[in-house]
Amino acid sequence: MTRTTRRWPEHERVQANARERRRVFANFSRLDEGRSRVLIAICEREEDAQLVAAAPALLEALEWALAEIEGRTRYTSPVQRENCVNRAHAAIASARVGAAAAKLERGRAA
Repeated sequence: MTRTTRRWPEHERVQANARERRRVFANFSRLDEGRSRVLIAICEREEDAQLVAAAPALLEALEWALAEIEGRTRYTSPVQRENCVNRAHAAIASARVGAAAAKLERGRAA
């Protein structure tokens, strides 16, 4: 919440937050309260936005896994490798949160 949105009536903040959760941004900075952010996508559902937001981390994890499988990894230290594995697990967990919420929502709609 920014200094500006703090002054908004509660119902307007709730509506704005609902819209924001369906949007994906890059280059967000708390220093300028998000003014430098770049809109990447507007999704119909919040769960879809979570999946889009998780995509860069998932791509990085997949690229690392492929390099490891093909034997061309640049990670030689066990600590570096463990760090990459942990980042992959975190990216997958983040994507699963969005996917699980989307599945739950589809179940409710049926």
